[in-house]
Amino acid sequence: MDRTSPSSSPCPDARCDPSPSFSAFSDAWCDPLQVLPPDKYPQLLQHLREQVPSSLKVIGHLNSNMKDAKHFELATYVDEWPSFSVLLCLFPDSADVHSNAITFQATDDLKLKYVLQNTRVIDWNDNLCFKGIESKFKSMLLECIPAHSELKETGRSDVYIYNKEDCSFKSDLTDGFYLAKLKPEDMGTIEKYWRFESRGLSLIRNQLVLDTHPTAGIFKSNTNELVAWGLELYFGSIGTVHTVELYRRRGFAKIIISYLTRKIRESKGIAWCHVQDVATKEISVNMVRSVGYKKTDMQHIWVAYTPRCK
Repeated sequence: MDRTSPSSSPCPDARCDPSPSFSAFSDAWCDPLQVLPPDKYPQLLQHLREQVPSSLKVIGHLNSNMKDAKHFELATYVDEWPSFSVLLCLFPDSADVHSNAITFQATDDLKLKYVLQNTRVIDWNDNLCFKGIESKFKSMLLECIPAHSELKETGRSDVYIYNKEDCSFKSDLTDGFYLAKLKPEDMGTIEKYWRFESRGLSLIRNQLVLDTHPTAGIFKSNTNELVAWGLELYFGSIGTVHTVELYRRRGFAKIIISYLTRKIRESKGIAWCHVQDVATKEISVNMVRSVGYKKTDMQHIWVAYTPRCK
């Protein structure tokens, strides 16, 4: 079964559908998860907005898929519809050895554990990456994976969400600089300063969001040189915010985040961001708080899974 391509079969009978797209299932097997067709995504989003902040990352993936399904592939599964308690999303991750990336959320932890232990949507014989899941689920994953397999945490971030009623924006740019949307030719500069491990695919996706998501760059007026930037990432978070060292301490990052926050709110979206647990964390925290973001009570983690047979 191609787990990155959702079936067009209607819910709820899709879980036992004997069609070729479900050839990996035995005739007697009923998986605890069922494919949710894309035409249900708008209704799903309405439900998920009631589950913020735990649903933020899933909302981001769904929004990107609805804007551009070709470039932001997604397969979405639920335990029941429309009253679901477990939701799982699969999407390609060809940048490294992980053939599929997974994110999920649940309002029923016991049901989630049952799903993880019994679904065939997750192929535990393959390399996988669980991206941006709530940190509280790490211990559950350790209980559910096959014996002798490896689960390694590769990243952890606090989650901040903008919760003010209004979202005023004032540029405050000094003479000699201007604010504008990022262009494809700006990706070379962003790549030069990229510091994360998932270099290839993340940069490709950043370029893809130029046409579908809010982006912002600060440029020198006389040379059009890009000196600071940020964008709404494909999973919904404001990210890739960076200022070239020579141009720091001018408030450029705050301007970028404030502008992106306003654009996201104008489109009825939810503005949120990650703050990584690194040495410069305090600087980032003070900056996002000054814009109006508040820390949630959860963290997102990235976890790489390697099966015992690899």
